[in-house]
Amino acid sequence: MLNVVDFFVARHAGPNRQLDRLEEVLIESGSAYTVQCQTQPYGLVRRVDPTVEAAARSVMSRDDAPGRLLARAWIGTYGLHPNPSDGYRHAVRAAEAAAIPVVLPTDSGATLGRVIGAIRSQPKLWQVALTHPDDPQQPVNALVEMLTALWRSQYDRHVDLSPEAPLHVSQEEAETAFHLAVTIVQWFTSGRVSRRP
Repeated sequence: MLNVVDFFVARHAGPNRQLDRLEEVLIESGSAYTVQCQTQPYGLVRRVDPTVEAAARSVMSRDDAPGRLLARAWIGTYGLHPNPSDGYRHAVRAAEAAAIPVVLPTDSGATLGRVIGAIRSQPKLWQVALTHPDDPQQPVNALVEMLTALWRSQYDRHVDLSPEAPLHVSQEEAETAFHLAVTIVQWFTSGRVSRRP
C-alpha cells in the first residue's frame, strides 16, 4: 500500500489539498512516513526530528544545484525505499556543488578532493564565520576536517578488494553524511565560508 501512496505522491506537482489530507491521515495513523512535496523528487519519506527537517528543507528549497542534489540525497537516505549509497553520493555532490564555486570557481575539473587540497594548502586565505580566541585558524581547520570526513568516508565509490571491506555504506552513515552536507552547503552558499579580503 505504501508503494501505491508513494507513486501517487510522486506524480503530483507540488503541494495540494489531496496531499495535505494524505499528510493528515499519515499523522493520525502514527505512520513513520510523511509526504515530501516541497522539493523534487516527491514521495514518501521517513519522519525525522522536526528541527532537523526544517534545517534540511531550508537548504533543499534553494533552486540551485546544491539544493537539488540535497533533495536527491534526502530521498536516497530517508525515502520509502532508502538507498544509502545513493543518498551519500548525492550528499557529497551537493557539498561539491556548493564549495567549488567559492574555492575553485575557474577549475572545470574541480572535485571535493581538490577543494579540500586548496583550502588545506593555503588555510590563511580562507575564513569561516566563527571566532576562536586562541587559534584563529581553528575554524578553517575544522571546515577542512568536515569536508574530509564527508569525502573520505564515502568508501563505496571505489572498489576495495580486501575481504573485510564493507560493500555499501550503512543507513546510519548515509544519514550522518546527509546532515553534515546540509551544514557544509549552508555555510558555503550563505557566505559563511569565504576568501579573506
